Amino acid sequence: MTNTSMKSTFQKRLFSAALILSAFALTFSACKTLPQPLKNGLAYFNTYYNANRLMVVSEDEFFLYDEQQRTTPRIIVIEEPTLLDDKPDDREVPQFIKSLVVKPEKLDKARIWIDSVLIKGSKLLVRHTESELIDQTLYLMAKAYFYRSEWHNSQMKCQELIDNYPYSKLSPDAHLILAETLLMQTKFSQAEKALLRAIDIAWGQHRYDALSEAFRIQAELAMHFSNLEDAVKPYRRAITQADDRVQQSRWQLEIGLLYYRKRQFGDAVKEFTKVLEFAPDALTRFEAELYKAASLAQLGRFNEAEKAFKEVLANRNFAEWRSFSYSEYIAFLRLSTRPGIDSIFALTDTLKFKEAPATARYRQALDLFKQHEYDGAQSLFAKSLVETAPTYFYGSLYARLLTDWKTQMPEAVNSIKFYTLLRSDTAAYTLPAQDSARRIAANNIYRIGRIHERLGMPDSAARYYQAAVAICPDADTNRARYLYAEAAVVGLDRHAAKASSKVANRVGGTTDSSEAAKSRLSDSLLKTIVRLYPLTQQGIDARIRLGYTEQFLVDSLADIMQSADRFRQIKQYSKAMQKYNLVAGRYADSKYAPRAFYAQGWLYERELGKRDSAVYWYSRLVEKYPQSSFAQDVKPSLDALLQERRLQDSLKSLPKLPVATSSTMATLQTTGGNTSLTTTGATVQTGAPMRRRQ
Repeated sequence: MTNTSMKSTFQKRLFSAALILSAFALTFSACKTLPQPLKNGLAYFNTYYNANRLMVVSEDEFFLYDEQQRTTPRIIVIEEPTLLDDKPDDREVPQFIKSLVVKPEKLDKARIWIDSVLIKGSKLLVRHTESELIDQTLYLMAKAYFYRSEWHNSQMKCQELIDNYPYSKLSPDAHLILAETLLMQTKFSQAEKALLRAIDIAWGQHRYDALSEAFRIQAELAMHFSNLEDAVKPYRRAITQADDRVQQSRWQLEIGLLYYRKRQFGDAVKEFTKVLEFAPDALTRFEAELYKAASLAQLGRFNEAEKAFKEVLANRNFAEWRSFSYSEYIAFLRLSTRPGIDSIFALTDTLKFKEAPATARYRQALDLFKQHEYDGAQSLFAKSLVETAPTYFYGSLYARLLTDWKTQMPEAVNSIKFYTLLRSDTAAYTLPAQDSARRIAANNIYRIGRIHERLGMPDSAARYYQAAVAICPDADTNRARYLYAEAAVVGLDRHAAKASSKVANRVGGTTDSSEAAKSRLSDSLLKTIVRLYPLTQQGIDARIRLGYTEQFLVDSLADIMQSADRFRQIKQYSKAMQKYNLVAGRYADSKYAPRAFYAQGWLYERELGKRDSAVYWYSRLVEKYPQSSFAQDVKPSLDALLQERRLQDSLKSLPKLPVATSSTMATLQTTGGNTSLTTTGATVQTGAPMRRRQ
C-alpha cells in the first residue's frame, strides 16, 4: 500500500470517528453531564488534535528533534578561543540557551501555525474545562510562547501546569521549559531549582528522556561557568542510581564528550572506553568509538588512532553514518600531516548528512586562519556554511569579517596615506570643509581596526585606532570611542598591572617593562578622554576606571557652563545652545541644570527674538525646578504672557457682530509696539519684555 492510500484511509477513519462522537454528543445533549471519555474525545477532535499537529509541523520547520527519537550522531566541536566579542559573560544568557531561540526568519515561516496553537489552546481551556487534556494544552501553549520568545508568558503557562497538575506526565517537561525560560532571563538560581525539581519528578516517573535533558542543561550551565567537575557530577550520580544499562551507557558517553570538548583528551579516552562496559545501542557505541579515535589523534597517538578509525569505517552497523566518520578522519589526516584530504572531501560530498563535511571544512579553515592564510580560510569558511552544522554561527561570522577585511582594507589604507600627507599642510588640513570627510575616513579606519581586533590581531588593531584618532576632528565626540578602543586593545586593567608590580617588588623581582608601559599608555589615553570628552559614555567609564570622584564631574560641568557663557558673549549662539542643552539633557539632576534651562530661554527671548521657543524653555524650567531661584524669577512674567495668550485665544473664538461692542467688551490696543488689553475696569500691559536677572 502506498503512502497516499494509507493517508487517505487514515483520514476516512478519523472522519468516521468524529461523526460517531458527534452522534454521541447529540444523544447525551439532554443529560446534565457527559461521560468523561466523550468529553475527552470532543476536546481532542475539536481542538487538541489540530493544535498538536500544528506544533509538530512547526518543530519540523525549526529543525528540532526529540532526543528519544534521535537516529543520527552528533557533531562535537572542540572548544576553541572564540572571537573577542563572543566570549561568554556570566551576566549574559548562556550560548547553549541562545541556540534554542528560533530565528525570526524561521519563525516567520511557521508563525501562523504557532499562533493557531495558541488560539486553539485558549479555546480548549475555555470550552472543555472538564476534559483531561488541559495539562497537555498548557504544555503546547508554553512551547508556543517559548518559540515566539515570549519568556514570561511561557513561564506562566509552565507554572500553571505545575501548580494545577503536579502529577501530570508532562510535569518534568514543564519544569524543563520553565528552567529554560528562566535562563533566558538570566535567573540562574531559580533555573537551577527548576532543574532539580524536574530531576526529582523524572526519577519518580522513570522518564529517562527528561532526566537526560535536565542533566544536559545542568552540564551546559556548569560549562558556561567553566566548571567541568560540576558538569560531570549529575551524570556520574545518575549512572550509580539507574538500573537501565542502555541509559547508563548514554550518560557515560556524555561524560566522555564533556572532557573531549574541554580538550582533556586523556580523560576522554578513559571515559569513552567505559561506555562499552555497559550495554550501548548502535548509535551510542558509534559515537563512543568515533570520538575515542579522535581523542587519540589529538593526543598524537596516530597509530592507535588510525587503527580505531579503520575499525569504525569497517563496521557495517555504522555504514549509514560514514560521513561523520570521514569528517573526523579528515581531522586525523590534517593532524598527522598525511595526504588524501581532498579525496576524502570529494567522497563525503557524495554522502548524505552535509553538516559533517561542512564541520571538517570549518576546522581546516580555522587552521589556515591561525597560519594567517586568510584567502584560503575565507574560501573554506564560505564552503562550511551549512545551516544545520554546529559551526554555522562562527563560520558565518569569520566569513563575514574576512570579507569585510578584504574589501574595506584598501580604502582605509589609502585614507591613512592621504591624510598623513595632507597633515603637513596645516591650513588645508584644518579647513572646516575637510571635517566631514575626515569624520567618514576616521570611522572607516576604526571599523577596520575593530575587524583586526575581533580576528585576534591586537597590534594591527592598535595601529588603525591610532590612525582614526589622528584623523578624526577634535570636535567629533566619536573620537572618544576611538581613544577608548585604543586604550582597550593595549590593556585597560591597570589595577591588575599595579597588583602584579607589588607582588614582584615583594619577591625582589621586577615587572615586565612592556606591561608597565602598556598600563601607562592606557592610563594616558583614559585621561585624555576624561579631559576632552568627559560627558560621553567613554568619558564616564574612563572616569570610573581612573578612580576619579564625583567632584571631577562637577568641575567638568562648571567648565562646560563657562564655555557656553563664552560662546554666548561672542555671539556664537548655536554653540552656546549645544553646551547648555548638553547639561540640561544629560545632567538634569545637577545644580547647573536650572541655569542651563534659563539660559536657553533667555537667548531665545533676548538675542534670537523667538518668544515661542523662549516660552517653551521657561515653561520646562518652572515645571522641572519650581523651587529654583531661576524659576521663581521668571514665573510672574511667564504667567502674564500665558494669560495674555489665553485671552487672545478666547477673543478669537467670539463670533463677529455687525454692530459695535458695548463698553464692557474687552478690546486690544497697540501703542508704540506694545499691546494693551483694555476692559471696563483695568488696562493690562502685555507686550513688555519679561523681568529677569542677567
